[in-house]
Amino acid sequence: DNATQFIVAYQSVQPLKLGELWAFPIMLQLALLENLRRAGLHVACRREERNAAISWADRMLAAAEKNPKQLIPLLAEFANADMPLTAPFVEEFYARLQAYGPAMTFVQTWVEQKLLEQGITATQLSEVSARRSAANQISMANSISSLRFLATADWRHHVEALSVVEQVLRQDPMGIHAEQDFATRDRYRHAIEDIARSSGRDELAVAQGAIVLAQAAVQRAGIGDRSAHVGYYLLDRGRQRLDRAMGCRFEWKSAARQMSGRLRLSLYISTILLLTAAVSLVLYFPLAEISPTAWRFWWLGILGMVSISALAVSLVNRLVTLIIAPRTLPQMDFSRGVPDAHRSMVVVPTLLSTPQEIDALLEAQEIRYLGNRDRNIYFALLTDFRDASEQTTPEDAPLIDYARTAIQTLNARYGDDRHCLFYWFHRPRLWNPFEQVWMGYERKRGKLEQF
Repeated sequence: DNATQFIVAYQSVQPLKLGELWAFPIMLQLALLENLRRAGLHVACRREERNAAISWADRMLAAAEKNPKQLIPLLAEFANADMPLTAPFVEEFYARLQAYGPAMTFVQTWVEQKLLEQGITATQLSEVSARRSAANQISMANSISSLRFLATADWRHHVEALSVVEQVLRQDPMGIHAEQDFATRDRYRHAIEDIARSSGRDELAVAQGAIVLAQAAVQRAGIGDRSAHVGYYLLDRGRQRLDRAMGCRFEWKSAARQMSGRLRLSLYISTILLLTAAVSLVLYFPLAEISPTAWRFWWLGILGMVSISALAVSLVNRLVTLIIAPRTLPQMDFSRGVPDAHRSMVVVPTLLSTPQEIDALLEAQEIRYLGNRDRNIYFALLTDFRDASEQTTPEDAPLIDYARTAIQTLNARYGDDRHCLFYWFHRPRLWNPFEQVWMGYERKRGKLEQF
């Protein structure tokens, strides 16, 4: 919460870029790691000071046991060394000397006198050290817990909530942007970053420019036209208009990439043709010198070019998959269920032939329902009879009755306050003069079109 308030306050003066918002949690992690480094360095320094105190105390204790007269020169050496009398040093030094007995009292007295010259006693120094150690321990614990929180936190929603670009995009005239999933919204924001880098403008101005173009499309073509959606100018054919409006200047690589995207079909076909022609010339040029007028040569050339073109198509397709990264289509966010405005029906176009096939079709529909229990998703079968020489056959009526009963049974099993969950749409046969048969109009495509 404090970090969010800090960003909000900062953006009231200068809006952050999208990259800066994404970098904010990384900066927090770096700051926490720096705090851990500082705390760890403090612990290491205390350890070094304690080791120095142990070394001096051991030397004095060894001198007291072997030759007590050497204590006075050793104390003078200790005084000349000018060791910093820090809390860890003094605590460890006192603990070692006190274990020996009263013989080392004059050394402790000398240390206390040096501390008094600094305006502090050994007891006060120990209390300050304890408080610092406790604060350091709390700081380390808080830093570690904060790092764990940042590692598991979903920063995506924070970025969207704090991004001024996202707030502008949510003014989409069609109101679609806010209902799309995160991946799609993120693609829109990345597109704005690319345009901002190419045009030298800030991201907020680019987002506002896209909204202006979408609002102009509403006045020109109406709210139902796809050009009234802000994404049309970020990912679709309106991107070129937005680039011109922002004054983008692309490097030759980016310009070539955009040009190849606009001419992708022509580029794809021409590459196949050139590759086919090149391989054909390499293979058939030597043969042309032998028998250029033989009809067998020309037939062989035609058949060979067909085979070579198939190979060229495979090679070009392979190159395309290696060079061009796949892109997901923009999609709506239905993670919390399908809203009423997007009520949908899952349909299966098929043929009615036997009761067993009807049972299998309805079982599959039941499985789809159990895997997608949503109030705004319905399920239906679109059926035709099999082709016949007559408009009706004796088997038609029993199949109709069986399918109707099976659908009613399925609706009764999973019935709720909705009138129907499972539907069945069936068409009669029509005469097809081209095939000279009674059949469902346009079969599968016709069922979907009429539905």
